[in-house]
Amino acid sequence: MTLTAKKSWGEHRNDNVYNRIRTSIFRLLNAKFGTETERMKYFSSFVTKYHFDSILDAGCRKGLLFDHIENLNESKPLIGVDLQRKKGKRYQHIVADATRSPFKNDAFSLVTASSLLEHIPKTDRKQFYKEMQSSNKGTRDSTA
Repeated sequence: MTLTAKKSWGEHRNDNVYNRIRTSIFRLLNAKFGTETERMKYFSSFVTKYHFDSILDAGCRKGLLFDHIENLNESKPLIGVDLQRKKGKRYQHIVADATRSPFKNDAFSLVTASSLLEHIPKTDRKQFYKEMQSSNKGTRDSTA
């Protein structure tokens, strides 16, 4: 039997606000882009503006981000992390939990996590941010 602490009125209120905002954002994204592939094409247009020598995409799913980055140099380390095993064409797929990164500190010049945060329990989000920042070298610019 699992015991859970009762949530305060404020915590319930914050959960409701978060869920309403999340639902609205996804409605807007779906109206504009329709499919996950179209969303990744759009997101990859931002990624290509960064100078990077390696990318970590946490919660990469099928690796769609890597499929849509233009002028991608195949010699750059492209790593996708997800809990489910997939076969990556343009990237190395690693089965791992994003809140417990298997990578050394400062391993990547760009770290992305698109549509992942809502799948991470609130109690693990601080750890997730910490892991992603420690994996990111340089200016600590991350997209989430």
